[in-house]
Amino acid sequence: MLSIVNSICWFNILIVISESLSLPYNQPRFSSCAIWDINATTVIGSSPLGSSPYGLSINKNNNLYVTSRKKNNTQIWSEGAGSSTTTFSIDLAAPAGIFVTDTKDVYIDNGLYKNEVIIWPFNQTNRILVMNVSGRCHSLFIDINNTLYCSMGDLHQIVSKLLNDTANTLPTIIAGNGSNGLMANLLSTPCGIFVDTNFDLYVADSGNHRIQLFHFGQSNGTTVVGDGSPISFALNSPSDVILDADGYLFIVDQGKNRIIGSGPYGYRCIAGCSELKNATADTLNAPFGIAFDSYGNLFFVDTGNSRIQKFVLRNNSVACIESTTEKTSMLLSTNLDEDTTILTTTLEYIATVEVSIEVSTTVSGFITKSNYYFAPENCINFNYIGVSCNQTSNPCDMLRPCQNSGTCYSNISTFDRYSCLCANGFSGSNCQYDYRLCKSNKCWNNGEYFLVFTKPNLNTH
Repeated sequence: MLSIVNSICWFNILIVISESLSLPYNQPRFSSCAIWDINATTVIGSSPLGSSPYGLSINKNNNLYVTSRKKNNTQIWSEGAGSSTTTFSIDLAAPAGIFVTDTKDVYIDNGLYKNEVIIWPFNQTNRILVMNVSGRCHSLFIDINNTLYCSMGDLHQIVSKLLNDTANTLPTIIAGNGSNGLMANLLSTPCGIFVDTNFDLYVADSGNHRIQLFHFGQSNGTTVVGDGSPISFALNSPSDVILDADGYLFIVDQGKNRIIGSGPYGYRCIAGCSELKNATADTLNAPFGIAFDSYGNLFFVDTGNSRIQKFVLRNNSVACIESTTEKTSMLLSTNLDEDTTILTTTLEYIATVEVSIEVSTTVSGFITKSNYYFAPENCINFNYIGVSCNQTSNPCDMLRPCQNSGTCYSNISTFDRYSCLCANGFSGSNCQYDYRLCKSNKCWNNGEYFLVFTKPNLNTH
């Protein structure tokens, strides 16, 4: 039987799948305390994929579309299928990015050797050129205005093309200028991209260890998280980024072999939280792509392990609500069946429960005033803390203490459990002291500074 308290917890945790029919991809809505199983299921293994699978897209029917660079093909896997239902390989060479539309047309990168992006129309065997490119598209995306985006990591830029303009196959550069750099208008090996319904572009700026946001029409990006962001959550070579229905980010942190997500309480680790590079059910190895299915489950391209992993969304009722002492009326929408009952004592309340068989039932009774508190157990892995042991306790990630571009690393032999490796000219426990001879404020009145080296006169007596 299910108590009224557990019923409310279920609703607070799993408010999933309110989707717009105009979007070809799944964009679920989650509660702030939603979590995923720490152990994943392998839905596609290395045998059909070959080594180093790359791109992943999931449509509203939960069909998986995967690119295999090793086998030079694109595979379609129906939900729950044990083998691919369709394979496309006509003139493909190491395909990378992939995107499937609501009409089941598949856009595939073929840029590494063929300098093109093609479309594989639904239920057809032919291929059509849609965009010429100068290199590989690590990721593809199509926005609600039918604009195709390509992240050209090797050229450090994002390009786009309006698909309605069938006469033109040349793209336009919209982010980055082809130079590798850290400035707001530059990128370094951009990988995954996502464009929201406001046409804001999110970029996994892998080489700069950050997520960049380019507002529509702007060439300068804003760092959302990672190096250069005010948020103290360090990334290492992020490879993909997607958004849920509320605009919260889910990021593949490739260099740390983990998946992180944002929410109303900040960033947290979701999967691969040990950061170990391994092939067990709870670890990842250089993951690359990420996608939701319609149930809110998370799928990843576990590239280093040559597999597609599925982390199932599950509810967690711990510390999500506190019961009330006031007489109240509640409307609950649930998946309860006819056998579900509500346990009541002492405090009068009225609750209307709408069950899954579309029968509305009003019940009344009493409920005891209760305060629910949660005392978390010690985490098995001391590197993590929190209710679900998925918040890092690494002081480098939490504090980001090293100043002036210093590098932080864990050091359990020190009192603070970290040490800073300072850049040339800086010193101090946090690299806070600047001993450079030439500084920006060294010369007055706009004077320029430079170092002068003189050779000693060895002939003096």
